[in-house]
Amino acid sequence: MKAKILIVVNPEVTGVEYYRQLIPHYHFNSHYKDEFEVHQINEIESASDEFLKQFQLVQFSRIASWNGNSQKVLGRLRRLGIISVLDIDDYWVLPINHLLYHFYKEKDITKQTIVSLKYADHITTTTSLFAAVIQSVNPRVTVLPNAIDPTQPQFEINPTSSSPLRFGWVGGVCHYEDIKLVEMGFAKLNHDKNLDSKHQLYLMGFNAGDTTGIYYQYEKIFTAGLNENRDTYYRIHAANVFSYAQGYNLFDVALAPLTQNLFNNCKSELKMIEAGFMKKAMIVSDVMPYQAIAKPGINCLAVKETSYESAWYLSMKKLIKNPNLVEDLAERLHEDVVAKYHIDLVNKTRADLYRRLLD
Repeated sequence: MKAKILIVVNPEVTGVEYYRQLIPHYHFNSHYKDEFEVHQINEIESASDEFLKQFQLVQFSRIASWNGNSQKVLGRLRRLGIISVLDIDDYWVLPINHLLYHFYKEKDITKQTIVSLKYADHITTTTSLFAAVIQSVNPRVTVLPNAIDPTQPQFEINPTSSSPLRFGWVGGVCHYEDIKLVEMGFAKLNHDKNLDSKHQLYLMGFNAGDTTGIYYQYEKIFTAGLNENRDTYYRIHAANVFSYAQGYNLFDVALAPLTQNLFNNCKSELKMIEAGFMKKAMIVSDVMPYQAIAKPGINCLAVKETSYESAWYLSMKKLIKNPNLVEDLAERLHEDVVAKYHIDLVNKTRADLYRRLLD
């Protein structure tokens, strides 16, 4: 008999819901349809016992109840004989300079997350490092890396041609401190007369309607004192989570700066996974989580924290001067991530976990 699974998905779908809930479970419905049947709702607290009893497993993302009732919700599922699985992909303690720090404090999200972790039957997460942190709260943790389903239309590789080498950054509103790491590198690059007309910078995810104004601050760092112009700098406007990866086709080298702290160390290597699937070369900060994939000089260039001011510029310059290296890094990264982060592979582990929990 099929096992019926219920996923509780926030109606505002972000990358978290896309990668940690929708894509893996849609894949179940198509590739494991004889064994699992997945259904989806937006919240669980209004669901009746009769409705819930038809499911054997319920999966949540980050918090079981955003109304502060996580212990109650998880206890109810246990009484009904239903297994609860909580997936978490970000550390629950934010650094003080994080854009959401005060929101987390006001809504007591750190405490709510810990309660959800503590009372869930099982936890899934993205990396072994983060799993070790989670085990201080709940020892029942399984690592399920973020994975790409290349059959999704947005991951079709269809690169555009360009003679200037195009560097792109992909990200959301919470990365100002990370982007700042490349500020000096962009300034040196933009004012190097020997590199005039040989490079372009792309800011992907630009959202003019964002009330924080952060994208205009990003833009100042990218342009580094130059007037905005289409010879050097381009905006790639924000797209939804089901189509944004097509933006990778517009540039050649993905940049992944990341400040060194526990919160960031616990993140996943998703930016490298995406870029690799889209056959892009990469320059990354030499920190976790990228160290899990990075082979400097082989599948990426890696910038050490002690040399940020010059190394971002020198790394970009190196790739501008060596177009063959760009191709070699991109091809090797593609091979490395497809071998480990394909949805077919990761979902074998997910299916095995669900079987064990339901046995």
